[in-house]
Amino acid sequence: MDGSRLRDAVRRVVPPQGGALIRRARNAAGEFESRRVSRRAFDARARVGDVVACYRILLGRKPDERGYRGYAFLVRSRRVTVDELAGYFISSHEFGARTRGIDDLAKRTWRWWSSPTG
Repeated sequence: MDGSRLRDAVRRVVPPQGGALIRRARNAAGEFESRRVSRRAFDARARVGDVVACYRILLGRKPDERGYRGYAFLVRSRRVTVDELAGYFISSHEFGARTRGIDDLAKRTWRWWSSPTG
């Protein structure tokens, strides 16, 4: 489809003032986003909500009372970054055991898949 046929098709679907409204809405949204993003720099410090997210994503469970209190205290008292907080969870024995099980499953599946008898 050449350019003129495409323009004609768009004009039939979008009324003449519709194109201007769409452009204004896009421009306003772009300005809003650029102002919103440029005002706030990224803050890498962990928040208490990040503790719950680490439990859920990295350990696959709800936080236990004692562990949550410990990590929440750490986040509140020290200015721990999100990377450091995730590092604490990743270096835990529980995360190691959880991923070791996944690694073993992946290795067994690969052996089964790659074996000649299938």
